[in-house]
Amino acid sequence: MMKLTRKARSRLLAGLCLLLSLMPSALAFPHPASATAVHTVTINPNTVVQSDYKGVGVNLIPSALMAKSREQGYTAAHWEMDKERILAMKPKVARVWFQIDWMEPAKGSYSWDNLKMQAFCQYLDVLKSAGTEVELNFGWKNGSTIHGWFPIAGSTTPYESAPADLDAFAASASAALQQLISVRGYTNIKYMTFYNEPNGSWDFEAPGDQKLYYANMVKKGA
Repeated sequence: MMKLTRKARSRLLAGLCLLLSLMPSALAFPHPASATAVHTVTINPNTVVQSDYKGVGVNLIPSALMAKSREQGYTAAHWEMDKERILAMKPKVARVWFQIDWMEPAKGSYSWDNLKMQAFCQYLDVLKSAGTEVELNFGWKNGSTIHGWFPIAGSTTPYESAPADLDAFAASASAALQQLISVRGYTNIKYMTFYNEPNGSWDFEAPGDQKLYYANMVKKGA
């Protein structure tokens, strides 16, 4: 038997410790696939997976032409670029934000030709030209001009508050559809939804059973 010196034994033990420390990681991770491996993904754009598929849609917040955006530097040249983008993409469906305070500064009193409505309708003009169907997302936020009558009394979140008067809310929705579709001819408005993510998020607030309040609101609006 060969006798090892103290120095040799130390080196041998160090080598064994290093080998043992490397073994778990070597066993735990598989070897990477070869860089030369070939994978093929095939897409058939002419095959429709579901019968009611309309195509690619977009979400629009149509406030760029309103005073605050203009004050922050949005110009007519920017609007021309935005219009060209919409007309080039021709989205099949657009979910469009719409605030009640744009059309109803006082309860039951409608204003259809104010500057905010004029700015909003310019978006509808472009979407109609693009052949885009519109989902009117009615009452997403509540501007400060209607905080005196629209939100639920005592609401700490008036901008996201559900309407206090559901019958008045339903009348507002009906008036908006009548004006935009029947009077102004935006017949591409095909859908209406209310608020945004009303499942406990910060975009819809109501006392008590929030989901029940939302369900009652939608029934009134429908």
